[in-house]
Amino acid sequence: MTTTYFVLPQNSINPLPKEIGFFIKNSEFWYLWIREVEFSKHALTRMESRGISKEIALQVVNYPDSVLIQDESTTVYCKLVEENTKPYLCRVFVNSIKNPLLIITAYKTSKTEKYGS
Repeated sequence: MTTTYFVLPQNSINPLPKEIGFFIKNSEFWYLWIREVEFSKHALTRMESRGISKEIALQVVNYPDSVLIQDESTTVYCKLVEENTKPYLCRVFVNSIKNPLLIITAYKTSKTEKYGS
């Protein structure tokens, strides 16, 4: 099992289920430990058709701007990314019950106002 650490400002943190990982807090930031992730066949197919590389998806999961709990098994990681000088919101949907975590789909949208950043 590999571990990844990433940092988020305090005001962007939502509590996460224990199955995803756990938070460590210092005076200014929350640090999140997250388990290894894998990609479903569906995710790889959709990501290829949408022009999203594995590297971008992993960047979103490891360094999100926000994390949303969609339901008890699905967590959505969101990050503003730039492509050809145009900003896009990339959203990666993860099955947080699976071990290792399973990326189930991802998409990018220019509707950053609608989905937040």
